[in-house]
Amino acid sequence: MPSSNYNHPKQNPGGFNGSSVPASPASIEAQKYAARIKREELEADESIRRFNAQLQAMIREGKEALGTRVEVDEVDELVMEELLDDGFE
Repeated sequence: MPSSNYNHPKQNPGGFNGSSVPASPASIEAQKYAARIKREELEADESIRRFNAQLQAMIREGKEALGTRVEVDEVDELVMEELLDDGFE
């Protein structure tokens, strides 16, 4: 089977193609592009992790709020009259 001249960026971090000859400008640009895409993917992953943590915190707070009972001891008479006028009992 013939060997390929392609060098994967992780296998070729120095930009050389294995024969001490610098990689072509197109190859270097391809490696830079691949690195930029990888960096953007990592940044997006981190952003999603932060959003997920915030969402989990909001869900936890909401569940706690649903389990909380609020008791009102005193109601202002004017507020009560307004509520009754609006049809609340």
